[in-house]
Amino acid sequence: MFKLLSGEWYKIRKSKSFFVCSLIAIGMVFLLYGTLYLLEKAESNSIGTENASITFEHVEPEETYTDGDNTNDIIASSAETGQEVSQQEPEDAPSSILDVVQTMLGGMIQILTCIFVCIFVVAEYGNGAIKNFTGKGYSRRQVFQSKYVASVMASALMCIICLTASVLLGICFKGTDGLNVEFFKTLFIYAGLQIIMNMVFTGIIVALSEISRSVGIAISTGMVLITFSTLFSSMLDLLFNRFNFKVSDYWIVDLMASCPLTNADGTYLKHMVIASIIWTAASLLIGTMNFNKRDVK
Repeated sequence: MFKLLSGEWYKIRKSKSFFVCSLIAIGMVFLLYGTLYLLEKAESNSIGTENASITFEHVEPEETYTDGDNTNDIIASSAETGQEVSQQEPEDAPSSILDVVQTMLGGMIQILTCIFVCIFVVAEYGNGAIKNFTGKGYSRRQVFQSKYVASVMASALMCIICLTASVLLGICFKGTDGLNVEFFKTLFIYAGLQIIMNMVFTGIIVALSEISRSVGIAISTGMVLITFSTLFSSMLDLLFNRFNFKVSDYWIVDLMASCPLTNADGTYLKHMVIASIIWTAASLLIGTMNFNKRDVK
């Protein structure tokens, strides 16, 4: 088993799809920060223009009074009729970084890991590598489970790369103000929960890839799960509403999408643990059974 895992890690290090997907993740992080920066600049310029026009309108007051009481009345009247514009403060570094991390780990990274895993698992059926492993005396269970573990760990590594890029690029764009212990505590708790759930989701994709043994079918099925499974689970929630049971509480994609950024309560954590155990066991069992029964060509 250890030799098989070493071989899988070697293939991951040499895999172009892993590095391409990781670079795309970093590029998406850069694009998010760039978009936030341009929006803040555009908003700042817009507010500056409005303030300039308002200042021009009040340069020459229509009436002047020398009496102190009347002067105070005019100032008060001008304050009431003049348009007051308060410049919105730019979003601080912790908020920006957490928003980007939430966007990437809460949804975008699923797409990239799905593409990588489908290519990584299915490609070896085309080049005959799986057949060579089974022909060297390794049990089929060990061959599939080594592929399963390597794929799950690779997806976790991709999430860590995305998280690191989000923090480092956030510091470059927003600075280090406010990056205190509380910020990093929130960041690591949220990222840890998302990485665990992404590993569970990767296991499901490995099982689907093993069943389909086609890159196109596997990627398409994965995209359907990411895009439409939450809608389907919502429909099932309505169906089972009379039983006070929600399918979305135990579907891993829904849990990833609804993961709270702060203060995850005990109910959510309980659902996450139960769902992770169920879907990990199901994907591992179904994938192993399918690999044992089907011919390897």
